[in-house]
Amino acid sequence: MPVEEPLATLSSIPDSSADQAPPLIADEFTLDLPRIPSLELPLNVSTKHSSIQKAIKMCGGIEKVKEAFKEHGPIESQHGLQLYLNDDTDSDGSKRYFNEHPVIGKRVPFRDESVILKVTMPKGTLSKNNNSVKDSIKSLKDSNKLRVTPVSIVDNTIKFREMSDFQIKLDNVPSAREFKSSFGSLEWNNFKSFVNSVPDNDSQPQENIGNLILDRSVKIPSTDFQLPPPPKLSMVGFPLLYKYKANPFAKKKKNGVTEVKGTYIKNYQLFVHDLSDKTVIPSQAHEQVLYDFEVAKKTKVYPGTKSDSEFYESLEECLKILRELFARRPIWVKRHLDGIVPKKIHHTMKIALALISYRFTMGPWRNTYIKFGIDPRSSVEYAQYQTEYFKIERKLLSSPIVKKNVPKPPPLVFESDTPGGIDSRFKFDGKRIPWYLMLQIDLLIGEPNIAEVFHNVEYLDKANELTGWFKELDLVKIRRIVKYELGCMVQGNYEYNKYKLKYFKTILFVKESMVPENKNSEEGMGVNANKDADGDINMDAGSQMSSNAIEEDKGIAAGDDFDDNGAITEEPDDAALENEEMDTDQNLKVPASIDDDVDDVDADEEEQESFDVKTASFQDIINKIAKLDPKTAETMKSELKGFVDEVDLIPPERTGTNANEHTFCSLLMLKSIFAKRFASTGSYPGSTRITLPRRPAKKIQLGKSRPAIYHQFNVKMELSDGSVVIRRSQYPKGEIRLIQDQRNNPLWNPSRDDLVVVDANSGGSLDRFNKRYSSLFSVDSTTPNSSSETVELSEENKKKTQIKKEEKEDVSEKAFGMDDYLSLLDDSEQQIKSGKLASKKRDKK
Repeated sequence: MPVEEPLATLSSIPDSSADQAPPLIADEFTLDLPRIPSLELPLNVSTKHSSIQKAIKMCGGIEKVKEAFKEHGPIESQHGLQLYLNDDTDSDGSKRYFNEHPVIGKRVPFRDESVILKVTMPKGTLSKNNNSVKDSIKSLKDSNKLRVTPVSIVDNTIKFREMSDFQIKLDNVPSAREFKSSFGSLEWNNFKSFVNSVPDNDSQPQENIGNLILDRSVKIPSTDFQLPPPPKLSMVGFPLLYKYKANPFAKKKKNGVTEVKGTYIKNYQLFVHDLSDKTVIPSQAHEQVLYDFEVAKKTKVYPGTKSDSEFYESLEECLKILRELFARRPIWVKRHLDGIVPKKIHHTMKIALALISYRFTMGPWRNTYIKFGIDPRSSVEYAQYQTEYFKIERKLLSSPIVKKNVPKPPPLVFESDTPGGIDSRFKFDGKRIPWYLMLQIDLLIGEPNIAEVFHNVEYLDKANELTGWFKELDLVKIRRIVKYELGCMVQGNYEYNKYKLKYFKTILFVKESMVPENKNSEEGMGVNANKDADGDINMDAGSQMSSNAIEEDKGIAAGDDFDDNGAITEEPDDAALENEEMDTDQNLKVPASIDDDVDDVDADEEEQESFDVKTASFQDIINKIAKLDPKTAETMKSELKGFVDEVDLIPPERTGTNANEHTFCSLLMLKSIFAKRFASTGSYPGSTRITLPRRPAKKIQLGKSRPAIYHQFNVKMELSDGSVVIRRSQYPKGEIRLIQDQRNNPLWNPSRDDLVVVDANSGGSLDRFNKRYSSLFSVDSTTPNSSSETVELSEENKKKTQIKKEEKEDVSEKAFGMDDYLSLLDDSEQQIKSGKLASKKRDKK
């Protein structure tokens, strides 16, 4: 099957070397075109007028369609457009189908603006290409005879995405026909005959109603109960949503055929889904994986693998390492094991874990691998292996500074910095953000305040499903400390408020808060604007603790809502577990040969994009210099200690040492290097200290254009209909909201009659002046009063339909103008002579 070539291709941009200028970005143009709505029907509508008219009739008429386009608000509150597929009636006027109900169409919430193009080509081109528009355009690609003109933009679309339910006809059911002919006709004689046909006393109520003589011409069998059908057979409007995932090992060829290559085996990992007392903890692996392992011992080849892959030998080596690790620590997290198991045998780890451990899917030991025969509910010594999951709030992650501070997760296979132990970057010590935010309790006690709380813990007599062996209050203390310090660290603050930490350690109730929640932070896009030096919380908002703030609560999640500082506590979501652990798949791929070909990302390009001289640390700048000049970077690293304030950059006196002078010169050199290198770079988006770089003073020669203006800021423009577009701007503002644009202008939306021209300056100083002093002038001002006009316009909109009808009737009256008055004058009428103007005569001397 030949592969079709695209009609248009983008030319590749040549690689620009260091001495060449970067490639230019394509220009953006605004299409000042009218906006029109569109209606996508699940019908085969032709271009004939009768077909279009029938489709509109099935939707209830043109007025119903207009009303559907005018609806605003969320989709749930919209009535939508009703499409009747079988809105047929019988000769008596009743509906033919018993349960006819329409398919509801709703407006698209995220408007996908489509451009309608007018394509003009020479006459006869379509006939030469078998009426194929695609082939016709392709044949004219190299000529200038093809003209493409944008006509309009579709910005309002109604789509029908619901399922069309089953429709039931009751023509063959006698009882339904009796009911339809009597109650459906609304005639008294039919009512009377139907009631008289029903006996007063039913001697056999258990028998089928078909035994009653309702229609003497048809005899209903006793197996048909003639029950009324349900009004709607499908209880959901949309098809069931399921989490579909394609086979990750399947590859699609160029001809479209999907093929799965390689060998795959199942790990048969055991899961425990209940924490009740009746739950039995497994003591050995699944029988199938034990059988496969016994076969592998005899044949030296694991079932489902090949002998040249040496899967069994790698599995034995991996089992030896894991048995030693589980002997020291009975409960593990898989991400911790990824850095200990060597890379060459890492592909056998899931099978090895299935042979020596099981997993909990709920409770305080969720998503951990527990050694067979170990029940963490049996002793308090397993309390330190409980897991707590933390998460950085999305509003903080929108800030570039926070994104830079949050470390990137490790790759799937890495090497731990602690030989034979958990990598130190997984531990929480209050000095750096851990790699993985699903933390076990023993990985938190490296922080002194948490260690103090942990050593004073009083365990429960029996472990429960929510808090394990800990009391609710002790877990709340630990969570508060972690959330406070984690929220400070992601914002670059490593100096904690000791009074807050002391308060968190001495909390008396499960739910209480020392600092009122700052509601202004929810409105910000990035870091809280009212932050202080101790953790981005407004300390002046209230110094006294409210009496209502101290109260008991049975739930932990409700108590964690206060003072989160940008970090929250919750159960690990499915996306985080699948992306970071990726151990939910039972199928395991066995590679034919082990190699080190891993797709690595170009770290240089990523660092260059994320590097900002105004937000970079001293070590980041040194590392940047080291890539260009390692010798200079090494000298600066050994002689310089860090950044110095500009006020402290005073040249040392000549009595000082040479080392001080050399250090000062190095600082000036470092400052000058980056001032020149990054002179044209702006700060991070959303920063309050953005300044435009100075352009060199240059005289504009006669006949030359002015210098180019810097458009270096990405501004989110919110249009009047709620849609948001990103444009380049010279003004350093992150968001701009427009109240008057093409989306709500009647000139560009002729199909919408609910739009009015609103004065954008209403409510300003000019409007207030007109309100106050318009009565002082004898001549009426032509400037409309915005407030009163808005009310009048709203009233006019309500009566617009009625006005249109009256305009048709009053056409003849309005056409009676000045010319008609002049025609009434008689031709014989003489004009009355009036007085003459006195002329100014000069006296004779």
